[in-house]
Amino acid sequence: IQRKTLVGELLAINGEPYVRRVVLNKGTRDGVYIGQPVLDATGVMGQVVQANWNTSVLMMINDQKSGIAVQNARNGLRAIAVGDSYLGKLHLMSIAKTTDVRQGDLFVTSGLSGSYPSGYPVGVVFSVVRDPTQPFLDVTLHPSAHLDSSRQFLLVGRASHAS
Repeated sequence: IQRKTLVGELLAINGEPYVRRVVLNKGTRDGVYIGQPVLDATGVMGQVVQANWNTSVLMMINDQKSGIAVQNARNGLRAIAVGDSYLGKLHLMSIAKTTDVRQGDLFVTSGLSGSYPSGYPVGVVFSVVRDPTQPFLDVTLHPSAHLDSSRQFLLVGRASHAS
């Protein structure tokens, strides 16, 4: 399986509070499509949520409307990471208190959501809070990608089979 890639550059950022979206200089004329995964040199940035003729809008993984299927690279634990626009981080949803999650664990894309190929770095566990009054762990990830400083991006295309 092969994937076509395209390099894009940052054109503008959204100045609204708690909205983590940027405008890229590639659009449908370049083959960009809604739902397309976007990476930087260190990890997953997010996915395209709007594709115009010559520009596109990237919703970053720390946007409050973002969710991504992830897997712990150490032990295979699968989870959903959701964005926290206020803190600029990610949270893992519904992780049982007995689950083996440690500070420093790397979470990568699981490939199970259909949007992202498997194995791309998403985030590293920043904190694990075990609150006895809550049914689940509070697990926070620091994004692997440089969400606030990257200016170049890799747009990853759909899988195609080599002949």
